[in-house]
Amino acid sequence: MTNEQITSAWRAVFSKSYISVQPGALGGGLYCKGHLQAPGEWSNGISQNDPLSFMFCIEGGEYTEAHGNILLNPENNYMYACSKAWRKKTIKDINQAKLEKRFNEIKSFILSHKSSWHNAYADIIGYKIAA
Repeated sequence: MTNEQITSAWRAVFSKSYISVQPGALGGGLYCKGHLQAPGEWSNGISQNDPLSFMFCIEGGEYTEAHGNILLNPENNYMYACSKAWRKKTIKDINQAKLEKRFNEIKSFILSHKSSWHNAYADIIGYKIAA
């Protein structure tokens, strides 16, 4: 897959969000980071302050997720937040249709936790994924 195909698949599902696609250090594969906000929107310029954190790579026709989670309200009053991760997935013979399908699964996961979205980010999450 190409950088353009990956970006197109991401934007087809998360049209108002941000994705970074970079070639691997030794020329193998493409390494991708997805966020709801663009770098200029991150609180204090820190990517970990984005309510969505998602990393995956595509190498040799195989899609592999490194991690992915959404920021939620804390389970107790002594915490600022907690995160909920979705189950990581590997997909062989990846193509744009399979990639869009996976991104739609992730979007469904995020929407299924709408009642728990972190109070500080609920409006951002709703706007960015058009919930």
